Amino acid sequence: MLLGGSLLAAAWVIVPLLDERPWSAINEPLQGTGLVNGCGARQVLYWLASGQLLDHGRLPVVTVFMALGLGLAWLAWSSDANARALLVALGVCLLLSFGRTTFGSLVDVVPGSADIFFRRFMMGVQLAALLFAGRGAAWVAAGCPRLLEARARHWRRGFSNAAALFAAVAVLAPAWLQLGAYDHHDGAAIAAQRRADAAEGAELDRLLAVIKCDGAGRTYAGMPSNWGQSFTVGAVPVFKYLESQDIDEVGYTLRTASLMTDPEYYFDDRDLSDYRLFGIRYLLLPAGKKPPVPARLVMRSGPYVLWTIDGDSYVQVGHIVGEVAANRTNVGTRSIQLLHFGFGAAGAYLSVKWGPGSRGYGRLPPVPRRSSAARQARSARSAASALTSITARPRRRWRCAVAEWQCSAFLMTLGGPQP
Repeated sequence: MLLGGSLLAAAWVIVPLLDERPWSAINEPLQGTGLVNGCGARQVLYWLASGQLLDHGRLPVVTVFMALGLGLAWLAWSSDANARALLVALGVCLLLSFGRTTFGSLVDVVPGSADIFFRRFMMGVQLAALLFAGRGAAWVAAGCPRLLEARARHWRRGFSNAAALFAAVAVLAPAWLQLGAYDHHDGAAIAAQRRADAAEGAELDRLLAVIKCDGAGRTYAGMPSNWGQSFTVGAVPVFKYLESQDIDEVGYTLRTASLMTDPEYYFDDRDLSDYRLFGIRYLLLPAGKKPPVPARLVMRSGPYVLWTIDGDSYVQVGHIVGEVAANRTNVGTRSIQLLHFGFGAAGAYLSVKWGPGSRGYGRLPPVPRRSSAARQARSARSAASALTSITARPRRRWRCAVAEWQCSAFLMTLGGPQP
């Protein structure tokens, strides 16, 4: 009953994960790292035993209580169902947190393992460990008064209880002090961000109002991997602020399982062709920073400057020069050549052969050199404008529509009627 209820409560996450896997991208840049594969048995067990997992930066009080509670639960295995449940939960979460780093390809037996960040199972380890710590602390709290009374029979019972309470406060004080300091720092940061939102945020909102009114393209304000991380509203990078304001943007990378999250990671803000491929029309830059590509100044507001790239928008006309095979596991790496070889600048686009069997190891077709304008013009005149197509056989028609919208947002090949 408990297992069935748990599965039902988690169905809103598990069912889409398994059912929609063909249209959920793999986080390619993080593949092979501990963030995806887990940190391995040696590292996780070291963190747990050394106190880093439960008491980082303070005396290992919770870790000691956890060890005591774990021992008590082990001794009560045969008589206490709650103890068995906790031990099983801790063991399963520990094994899952070891991940592919420890078990290699064996983790493939776990449903949806290709989409799971195994390090996140450490949350289950921490939760089970905290429950063991509570069990251990309760045992100590119940036993200390009796121990004191047995050692000093002339003491009054109330004095023994007071002594036990004082000891508990002394033991838990480091954790309370740390949490208090953290809360104070957090409160100061929240207050500072509110002031920044009222001042700098108001300046930036003027530029965002222009973008919302005009539309016709996406906005770029840097990325976590470049100058965008230090381009902020208070402590919040502008590319994160744009997301909170529902601005269609490029740059806030690797935050979703969208099919375009991996190609977006390889966006180069010095390459005008990439702006065309992603439909970027607006640049938000710090005052004093020159645009990395040719752009026209629109407006300045406080420390923020809005630029526009003429000609770029959601809709662009081009010609198909070939086909690229890709699937959810390699759409990012297969996009690198498309991004770096100037297809967009030449008005050339690729159709996508999409599907699980599309390994995509073949070479991409050649594209005219960007230095030869005449060759580009001849190539553009010799090919008919067409829609980018996606060869897919989804089980439901709407999936194909979603995938085509996502991929066309990257390939940007809209133009006359489809032949």
